[in-house]
Amino acid sequence: METRANEFDERVGRLQMLEAIELSVGKSVLELGCGSGQFTPMLYERFDRVVGLDASEENIALARKTTLDNRHSFFVAKAEDFQIDEKFDTILMTMLLEHVDSPVAVLKNAKSLLKSDGRIIIQVPNANSFNRQLAKYMGLIQDLHELPKEQIEKYGHKRVYDIKMLIKDIEGAGLVPIHRTGIVLKPFTNAQMQLICNGHEEKWRCRFVDALAKIGERFPLECAIICVVAVKPERKGYDKIPQDA
Repeated sequence: METRANEFDERVGRLQMLEAIELSVGKSVLELGCGSGQFTPMLYERFDRVVGLDASEENIALARKTTLDNRHSFFVAKAEDFQIDEKFDTILMTMLLEHVDSPVAVLKNAKSLLKSDGRIIIQVPNANSFNRQLAKYMGLIQDLHELPKEQIEKYGHKRVYDIKMLIKDIEGAGLVPIHRTGIVLKPFTNAQMQLICNGHEEKWRCRFVDALAKIGERFPLECAIICVVAVKPERKGYDKIPQDA
């Protein structure tokens, strides 16, 4: 199954990982749904211990090639079933929950693998993104939560989240959402964004995506991606995101 649509999408993926790293804590990280490990090497400089997980044997075989360091490990398993005799400071779920059968089961299992003072960083596609709103007003989709056939068949999507849906699943798993943000204001589809990038030099393409990220900081609820940080209830010193976030 394909994971990144094109070069534009890969650039966005790098921004997602940079945001996740900035929000991380501690020295150990569990990356649930690491795929082929395309962005996992970005974690090696930040963490002493990196564990990657994916349900695809093919993906994990590729991910293992990203490191020869025995401090880092990769496993083939479903995120809702994975167990290991250690707990982690940070757990990453980058574009995972929209693919799984039971997001709450995945979040509950992640909670069991999290240290008491750790945090889970969750990133999912945003139903209220600017490009989806544009598609609705153009009559290309009837509902903001509608999944195009390509997203179902090619990318294995089962749902698209809005912020309230995500908070509901997080709280349903017994976790507390403490921070939310958005990543990249994307005006059009990935294929259309790639067409805009085509024909421009590398420097221009970098500036273009960086500018979309900067604009996204001003309009987080309309960004392409929702990012929420969650912690265990016993962790003190944080305010819960309100239900109407």
